[in-house]
Amino acid sequence: MACLVESTSKRQKPSDSEESNLVDRISNLPDSFLCHILSFLPTKESVATSILSSRWKLLWTLVPNLDFDVDKLTKTSTSSSSDQLNQCHFSFGHILSRVWALRNVNSVHKFILKWSTDCDSIHADSCVRAVIARGVEQLYLDLNPKQPFEFPRSLYFCKTLVVLNLEGELLINPPCASSLPSLKTLRLICVTYANDDSLCTLLSGCLVLQNLFVIVKWEIEYELKIIVPTLKRLHIHISVQDYILEINAPSLEYFYFRGEMSSLILLENLSNLVEAVVDIGVEELHYMKKFGIWVCDFIRALYKVKSLHLYEDTTQCLINYFHIHPPMFHNLACLNFRYCCNWHALQFVLERTPNLKVLVFERRSCSHYETSDSDSDYEEIRIDKPLNVPKCLSSQLTTFHYKGFGWAEDEFKCEASFA
Repeated sequence: MACLVESTSKRQKPSDSEESNLVDRISNLPDSFLCHILSFLPTKESVATSILSSRWKLLWTLVPNLDFDVDKLTKTSTSSSSDQLNQCHFSFGHILSRVWALRNVNSVHKFILKWSTDCDSIHADSCVRAVIARGVEQLYLDLNPKQPFEFPRSLYFCKTLVVLNLEGELLINPPCASSLPSLKTLRLICVTYANDDSLCTLLSGCLVLQNLFVIVKWEIEYELKIIVPTLKRLHIHISVQDYILEINAPSLEYFYFRGEMSSLILLENLSNLVEAVVDIGVEELHYMKKFGIWVCDFIRALYKVKSLHLYEDTTQCLINYFHIHPPMFHNLACLNFRYCCNWHALQFVLERTPNLKVLVFERRSCSHYETSDSDSDYEEIRIDKPLNVPKCLSSQLTTFHYKGFGWAEDEFKCEASFA
């Protein structure tokens, strides 16, 4: 062991003659290979390699991926006085300007800019213009300036953009002739729309869009028109009650909806839908009476779906209304059914799913509801007799998975129904 330690120590401290014979193999690699390695590092660490030698001094300027998170870049180990923070944030804009000056016209594949504190709209605008001019394909912006940031018109006519992720105090105000011919993935998270037609106008210029992710602000009323023939995956999260939603997506395969329910929802042309997730948010039980018929209409538009996930609030809304005009789900092969207070809402669904093969049953707590005397009828709806499982379903069902089993009497009756 002593010999091993001695040998290792000698290797760590080579003689002067040995040092002169060492070869820097990494630095001799081609620029393209080194840039590929640097592209996996945060930009701050990539820039730090410039001090290694003259060979590395400007190598980082050739890296196609840039990631700027202001909070991380300006983080200091000394005191966090307001003067120091202001100085850091002030210098960050100049850092960005210096970056573009050093990069010249080198192309940018992926650009990320997160600027939450003291965001400078002028420098942010310069960044957007710079990456568009350099053929950016993936653009991620998370900005929070004092006033909503309005993009330069060039963004809405970028031919190279494939992925666009926008979050924060950003104003979506596209011109009528917008054209994003390569855009396939669009994420809009808590952004502001200039008018009711802004989203529709933006989407009309996305000729090959396949993935759309939308989260709307809770304090603003919305009119969302999503008419995209090429769209395959749609994720919507709405936290307001007063909104209008229209969806027409003949190629849609996956649909996730989470949020409050509205009477002004129009779902059309969803004939290719494969999987749908419906998570209706209900804070108080009395809202279920209001949402019930709306939820039924919403579910009815998904009648061709093959895999359906219904969250607990959704199933609670269905209990009083689903049996009135229930659709037939002839294509439904997999059902994930979450419930809390009343698992017999499942009865109404099973009667309309003759070809169901996989049933996943999840029991959840309903303690988050605010109950009152006027809501007591929801507790009285419980049915003690076992579920009446249709014979056709009994012959088709291959898998029954029960999650959250609590050893309650009604749970044993439920399992007995599928025995």
